[in-house]
Amino acid sequence: TLGTLGAPWAVSNASYTVRAQAFNQADLVSEAPPRTIVVDNTAPTASVTSPTDPPRYFSNLPEGRALTTLAGTADDVRVIANQGGIDSVFVRVRDDALNNCWIAGAWTPCATTPNDITAGYDGVTLVWSTAPAVQWLDGKTFTVFTAPRDQAQNPSPLTPAAQQQILYDVTRPTAAVAFPAAASFYRSLPTLSGTAVDPAGAGGQKADLDVVAFDLVWNDQGLYWSGTSFDSPVSSFVVVTGTDAWAYGPAALATAFNTNAANN
Repeated sequence: TLGTLGAPWAVSNASYTVRAQAFNQADLVSEAPPRTIVVDNTAPTASVTSPTDPPRYFSNLPEGRALTTLAGTADDVRVIANQGGIDSVFVRVRDDALNNCWIAGAWTPCATTPNDITAGYDGVTLVWSTAPAVQWLDGKTFTVFTAPRDQAQNPSPLTPAAQQQILYDVTRPTAAVAFPAAASFYRSLPTLSGTAVDPAGAGGQKADLDVVAFDLVWNDQGLYWSGTSFDSPVSSFVVVTGTDAWAYGPAALATAFNTNAANN
């Protein structure tokens, strides 16, 4: 029986060869095949590359930014070439508000074990990925963690790179035109204005407004305002100033309205 070994085994990331010999009283000897081992107490490294921040906001609506695959990297120092490295990569998805994790197709308290998803890992490219059918919930934040283990079962530390928080939003924003009024008549139209709002989702949070744009068509000619004149045959949304309260009133628009009115 080999007893507990002291200082020589404390060297991190070192390889050792163990040989055993037996002698009898007739001085005959036999030797077992040597065994090479690695003493490894260095944790692997990991990162989450999908999702990223920015963009922090995701949605499963047709026009939204989908999140179907979780991905990242994982690496470990190898003392012996082509041996060792990452053993497995674990991923965890947490509902931050309730501290629930996506486990076996359902949201379950994270204290439940096991609470991780095993991701596929390519030891050549050092990339891991998984596509769990997570039931993302509207108006909530979620954090994606990764924690690979190496062949010595050292876990990677939970560094900032190994986690990423996102907000899931499937509640569409709304916009309204305040001026001009519907079915009204004007001699000139120097400005357009209105409001927009992004309601909070069922979970109480929202992505909030990014930009507001409007579409304006000259009905008689079937031409759209491109930002400089009525010269676009297809719908051409123009970004306005402001979000919650927006306005648009360049001199070119007022001139175009007056010119068109004078010519008709």
